[in-house]
Formats: sequence, structure tokens, C-alpha cells
Amino acid sequence: MKRFLALNEMLLGLSVAIAAVSDYLIINKLWSRRMKKDVTESLSISAALLGLATGLPFFIEYAFVHPSWAAAGKAAVGIVTGVVFVLIGTGLWVMEFRGQSFSACSHEP
Repeated sequence: MKRFLALNEMLLGLSVAIAAVSDYLIINKLWSRRMKKDVTESLSISAALLGLATGLPFFIEYAFVHPSWAAAGKAAVGIVTGVVFVLIGTGLWVMEFRGQSFSACSHEP
């Protein structure tokens, strides 16, 4: 049983590392194009905010209430990714949107 638990602990760490690398690769692809209007319009801010809203309680649960470093780490990776998606999706780095309010930046066809 101890070997199984040790193997599972190793797989948990590997899972968190794979999730972090996967999210890094996704963000890296977007980050280089964050200044393009069509890239910001292609991201769903609502989906990113829903991901944050559902990920935050899991992070609190696994970081503070019932500590589990792997689950808290996985939730933290998701939260960081969600924040980056929201920032890129709002068009923060798009020069065309500078000096405008959110209502003026609505992405209507």
C-alpha cells in the first residue's frame, strides 16, 4: 500500500507539472499576439470569469481548509491562466482600445 501511495503522490506531482506546462504553452501562444484586436475578440471573457469563479473555491478548499498541495497547485495554475485570459480578452494591450471605456470596446460585429 505504501508503494501505491508513493506512486500516486508522484503521479499527482507529474499531473500538476503537465497542467502547468500545458497552460504555459497556451498562454505563450496568445501572449505573443496579445496586441491584436482579433485575438482579444476571439477569447471569451465570460468563460474565463466562470473558470475563475469555479476555481477559486477549490483553491481555498485545498490550500486552507483541507490542505492538498497537488489539488491547490492545479487550482492555482487554472486561476493564473484564467486571469491571463481575462486580461488579454479585455484588450488591455490593444492600442486601438487605449483611452476607451469598456462600453466603447464592446466586441460587436
